[in-house]
Amino acid sequence: MQRSDFTYYKPYERDNESYNSNTRLEFLNQNDIMPSKNGRDMQDIRTKLLDIEQKINYSYLKNIASKIPSPLTQDEFLAQFPNKNRVHIKTPISEVEIQPKLIWEHLQKQSNKKEDRNSISGAIIQTLQEPLFITKDKKEAFYFYRPFLDSKGVLNLVSVQIPNSNRLQYKTSYIASKQRMMKMLKEYDLVYERF
Repeated sequence: MQRSDFTYYKPYERDNESYNSNTRLEFLNQNDIMPSKNGRDMQDIRTKLLDIEQKINYSYLKNIASKIPSPLTQDEFLAQFPNKNRVHIKTPISEVEIQPKLIWEHLQKQSNKKEDRNSISGAIIQTLQEPLFITKDKKEAFYFYRPFLDSKGVLNLVSVQIPNSNRLQYKTSYIASKQRMMKMLKEYDLVYERF
């Protein structure tokens, strides 16, 4: 399979300017990224994300979270990408292969009745390219995490990637429950953090 050739981008923020489907998104500033060292434990991240009672520190997350981007229409979502079928985007740890049409269909599935996944459509790429931290479970799945704010408070947006050849492949995105967050923080290996 031949790799798509395009500029890696960060998500379009519709709230700050009028939408332009011809806008190609800019390179990330890699100087802002501080990868974790191999073998580093999660003590540093736990001291900031967990309070003294080992509960999630939502006041800290609220202070560092950005407003969740508005949900995108199908046309707006697909317009972010130079190819609607398959693209490769740069993340702090690896390239991720995504299939924009399939992601959009997944966000619209009726089986996702527990949450409105379309409401996170504007935040998926930002979570992949600018996560707060990334963990890895025992099955080698990677969990990209980024906090966002909406009118109800902090949303814990997680995007899951699985290994595929020499890159990661997008699997799903969702709003994580407190239980899932605690599992990511206490049971999984930290592979990246940005503080």
